[in-house]
Amino acid sequence: RRQRLRPETKHYRERSLGIRVDRDPQVSPDGSRVAFVRVTVNEKKEGYNTSIWSVPTAGGEEPHQLTKGDHDSTPRWSPDGKYLLFLRSTEVVSRRPLRLA
Repeated sequence: RRQRLRPETKHYRERSLGIRVDRDPQVSPDGSRVAFVRVTVNEKKEGYNTSIWSVPTAGGEEPHQLTKGDHDSTPRWSPDGKYLLFLRSTEVVSRRPLRLA
C-alpha cells in the first residue's frame, strides 16, 4: 500500500515539480532487485545529475542510493547478479583557450 504524499514533504515537491525522474530500470537476474537511474536537478539548477539507485522488487523498502557521482548511468547486472556495472561520465571544463604550437 502506498503512502499518500503531503504537500509539505520533500518527496511531494520533487514529484509535483517534476525535478526527479527515475529511468532505465534493470531487474537483477534472480528478480529480487531493480537498479535504476535517478535524474535530479543539480544544486545550481543549471542542469541535471544522475545516480544509480536500487530497490527490492517485493517492495517494503525505500530506494537506496548506490552511487554518488554527478553523471552515473546505464546500470547493468552481471549474469550471476553479484555485480552491478554502470557508466560514470566526468565533465572537465577548461576555461583556458587552446594554444597551437
